[in-house]
Amino acid sequence: MKDKIINTVYPQRCFVCMDFTKNEYNICHECLTKMEYINTPTCLKCGLPVFKCQCEKRYYHFKKFTAPFKNEGAMQKGIYNLKFNGFKSAAVFYGRAMAQIISIKFKKINFDYICPVPMGKIKKLCRGYNQSAILAENTAKFLNEINKTNAEKENKAFNKIIYNEDLLIKCKRTKTQHKVLYEERWTNLRNSYKVNPKYNLSGKTILLIDDIKTTGATLDECSRTLLLKGAKAVYCSAALVGY
Repeated sequence: MKDKIINTVYPQRCFVCMDFTKNEYNICHECLTKMEYINTPTCLKCGLPVFKCQCEKRYYHFKKFTAPFKNEGAMQKGIYNLKFNGFKSAAVFYGRAMAQIISIKFKKINFDYICPVPMGKIKKLCRGYNQSAILAENTAKFLNEINKTNAEKENKAFNKIIYNEDLLIKCKRTKTQHKVLYEERWTNLRNSYKVNPKYNLSGKTILLIDDIKTTGATLDECSRTLLLKGAKAVYCSAALVGY
């Protein structure tokens, strides 16, 4: 509560260390130097370093995954403050970083929709917002800007990616994922999501956004749900990936 009050009264604070900053993305210079960018070759399927690839052990319904940062250090603390301490401005920084890596790793993919991993009604009511939705909205904004600039340079038509927060709906209460064992995570979420009936996903390519990927179980179940409703393919991204 104290952190939320501080963030409201003094909005120009670094979303990592909470010191004052005038940086447009609300992160101070010192914390910028502590960013843990992923700088090793990674598997484009599970998102892990190639020497830790899990794809032979686990089938994923999504096509590919990418993330800009490791789930540790300053970037982990920033996501924590976004999720629990009201630092929603952090989503601008992370969304921009995610858009940049997506534009590189998924360069030739034409997405129809961007949507977040949904949050249950009670949990969203308690927190006040879905951090994955704020990340997805900012990712969509920056990705459309990048794509528009590239289209103008190449003299091509620009196809705007549509952001839909309510494309997926959490329809069943489940245990919090980080509180259950690894194998249980894959059954804990089974059939807990549904596609909003107002959307026709036939032949659509979806970009699914979450805050952190650990096992990939949440992204996988959401992807499975989207594919069952006719989506052509699902690609995923998160701000952080855990090794």
